[in-house]
Amino acid sequence: MTKVREQLIGLVSAAVKGGDGDIGAVDGIDWKALLAEASRQGVKGLVWSFVQSHPTCASSLSFEDKMEWYGNVRMTEAKIAKMWDEANEFATTLNEHCPDLRCVVLKGIDYAHYWPNPLHREFGDLDSWFGDDFERSNETAESIGARVEYHGDDKHTHTRFNGLMVENHRDFTDRLSRMDLLAEDTLREFMALRPARPMADNLALFSPNENFSALYLVLHAQGHFDEGIRLRHVLDWLFFVRAKQAEIDWARVVPAMKALGIYNFACCMTEICITLGADFKEIRNKHFGDFSGPCKELSRRMLEDIMGEQPYVYDMRMWKKALRILRRSRRLWTFRSLLSESYFHHMWTALAYNSVTGLKPKFG
Repeated sequence: MTKVREQLIGLVSAAVKGGDGDIGAVDGIDWKALLAEASRQGVKGLVWSFVQSHPTCASSLSFEDKMEWYGNVRMTEAKIAKMWDEANEFATTLNEHCPDLRCVVLKGIDYAHYWPNPLHREFGDLDSWFGDDFERSNETAESIGARVEYHGDDKHTHTRFNGLMVENHRDFTDRLSRMDLLAEDTLREFMALRPARPMADNLALFSPNENFSALYLVLHAQGHFDEGIRLRHVLDWLFFVRAKQAEIDWARVVPAMKALGIYNFACCMTEICITLGADFKEIRNKHFGDFSGPCKELSRRMLEDIMGEQPYVYDMRMWKKALRILRRSRRLWTFRSLLSESYFHHMWTALAYNSVTGLKPKFG
């Protein structure tokens, strides 16, 4: 791991601990390179909130570096704040037309409200779920002037409302395997355990119950681990568990994780959180001890992988796709104990059902 990446982990850990602990020498930090790494990992706001309030760090930045960090963070905060406003306006407008439509938020925005500053958790769109009212929510969105795009994909539609992109979900998973089908059923069962609750006063956005979120957060991060995840995905778990650990029904969540093949992944995520300064040792020992042997070494390698270079997944040139497949096959073999299904089944699914073949699995 490069020196800059090690320094970034040190500063993220200090931010997680609230400023406690040794941050090491800061005089040799290349603040421009650190900004680039922090931006790539989606943590520049979190790091800056610590750096600007820490006397030693703040005094080590040149005026130019300080202004570059400040400008980058403020620009991102303004962008995220605008998306929050647009998301709430979308949900509010739908609710005004159909009072019984409830916009339950998945992924980015939902995880953001557990962060110390929600504007520091970057996301690209609103992921919504209206339960059994999927079709009616799309029809209502069209009636208020939004453009709903259907892609022949049963999982979700793309809705454009003002400047906001909304992924309106019918399903939680891609339904590409029997494990996906089991995950879909389990997530729906967990969603029904407790009603969603408003994120905050004056917001029309609802947050799923903590048992659902515990399962879905890990499942979603594991799904993206095929290509590679960022540090912000680990911090989602860290800040969520820190906020909701006492309310999570671990006796229900942990067996569900094991049944869905995401338990080992959750163990490593928790171990990385401890590395980053979270006080989760009791949680690890009590709920994630079954994988404690290989977990420490795997979590170390997993953190190195997260901090490493990740491919640009939206380059659709065939040779780029081929390189990504080769890279994926090597990585997934290395981390095969973290997969929900066997390595060979995982690779077969990736090769058989994709944008090139256009095939869909059939279960019967």
